[in-house]
Amino acid sequence: MHEEHRKRVRERFFKDGIENMPDHEILELLLFFSIPRKDTNVLAHKLTDHFGSLNGVLEATKDELMRVDGIGESSAALITLVFQMAKRYIKNSSDATLKYYNGPDSVKELLQSKYLGSKEEIAYMLSLDSSGRILNCNKIAQGGLTSALIDTRLILETIFRNKATAVVLVHNHLNGVCSPSHDDVAATKTITASFYGLGVRLIDHLIYTDAEIFSMSKTERFAPLFI
Repeated sequence: MHEEHRKRVRERFFKDGIENMPDHEILELLLFFSIPRKDTNVLAHKLTDHFGSLNGVLEATKDELMRVDGIGESSAALITLVFQMAKRYIKNSSDATLKYYNGPDSVKELLQSKYLGSKEEIAYMLSLDSSGRILNCNKIAQGGLTSALIDTRLILETIFRNKATAVVLVHNHLNGVCSPSHDDVAATKTITASFYGLGVRLIDHLIYTDAEIFSMSKTERFAPLFI
């Protein structure tokens, strides 16, 4: 009985993809590969009920997944692997199309790939050449961006390694509020000060949320912070 049901689910997937499949059925199909001889439908419902959505399940850690009755290490490994592979695919696709920085919209896809599923604040730095071509995107801080946490030596070493003449800072706000905080402004000042005399320009500081990207340099109040 289970095998016939599994066959129907697989055939529906191969015919139509997952676009019209409900979240629990996608998980049910995925769990076929880690639970070969049991009904996975009930377990798929348990997962979506526990985490609230397919996204919630995919973003869960191994330990969080294994707290759900019926999810063993193999199933947890499979689910987390799928999400990590999706992130790698998006990252590789974005990195392959790195071109020029021309405001927040020009790096929207890149930042989406960097912050997909992020559960903490992370700061990145885009290194640019004199024509605005993006040379690299490097992580410079994790757990928040404050003056106290900034490693200016790491930033400068990264700039020199990338042979950059200009940089763009980016960090995310998990609360969904895109406006800069006092710490964001202070961090911008600290980094700008570290560039004096080096021939390197800080041209923007972007604040990323899932809904929008805020540009500090394009806001009159913060424009004087940039060189």
